[in-house]
Amino acid sequence: AQLSERLRGAGAGFAAPWPLDAPPLAPAEGRELQRRLAARGFDPGPVDGRVGAKTRVAVQQAQRALGLVADGYPTVDLLRRL
Repeated sequence: AQLSERLRGAGAGFAAPWPLDAPPLAPAEGRELQRRLAARGFDPGPVDGRVGAKTRVAVQQAQRALGLVADGYPTVDLLRRL
């Protein structure tokens, strides 16, 4: 959506830079994150290491509960905190 808006001449770009200090989780880390989310009562969906819509919602809920910015982005820092 962002690209199409920019091609039309609209849109102001991204509000924040891409998080270079937060690389994506490896599949094994994704599975562990899903296990830890489920153990805390959040519903990440199946424990398969894939970060889909349900996992992102669970991540947002966990981030809120931990007093973090609830952006739904799964990070190693969140994994450690859980």
